Order: sequence, then C-alpha cells, then structure tokens
Amino acid sequence: MASPFPEVATRGYPQHNVEAERHVVHTPLVVAASHPALGELAPGTRFDTEFYDHMIFAAGARGQVLIRNAFDEPVYVAAEVGQGRVVFSGCYYGYEHPLDGVERQVLHSIVRWLARR
Repeated sequence: MASPFPEVATRGYPQHNVEAERHVVHTPLVVAASHPALGELAPGTRFDTEFYDHMIFAAGARGQVLIRNAFDEPVYVAAEVGQGRVVFSGCYYGYEHPLDGVERQVLHSIVRWLARR
C-alpha cells in the first residue's frame, strides 16, 4: 500500500474500532475543514457512511484533511499537485445501497472539484 503521492497522504494505522488490521468499523465521519472540494458543507457536519467501514490516512506535508472520523483520524485528504488535484478517500461506495445524504454530497462535490467543474 505504498502511496503514489506521499506528500499528500500515506497509509494510516487506526487504533479504534479496528477490523482486519486497517479498517475502522461503525464510526461516523465529520467534516474537518472548509474546502472547495466540499462545496457548502460546514465543518462539524457529522454523517454515517453507506458501508460500515473505512480506512484512514496520515496527511503528508501538502495534504489537507477534509474529513475525519469520530476518533479524529483522517479519512479524506486533498491537495493540488503539479497541474492536477488529488483526493485520498478511505471510504467504500455503493456496496449495499446507492449513496444518499451527506455522503452522496461529499462524493459528488469531490468529483466536481477533481474535474474542475
């Protein structure tokens, strides 16, 4: 699990609600910062994910943590790199149901930011 952009993020090692060594289970997420990739979502917005687990990251020197879990561990980290943009997301999408609510808003907003739309 080497990072292609270590200056943005590398693998994190969770300490709470851990399953299969690297997955955090049954833990809500929280918007950590205002950022164009998150549109109008306000810091402190709390939400559950469609799938029950997620991975975490360690933010690199250029990475900005967008969303953390309830244990304050980074789950989404973003940066502009060269002429592009990068987002690390530790979530899994659409395993059992289509996304809705805040999680859907997060994913759609991030994709628009990555595509510069």
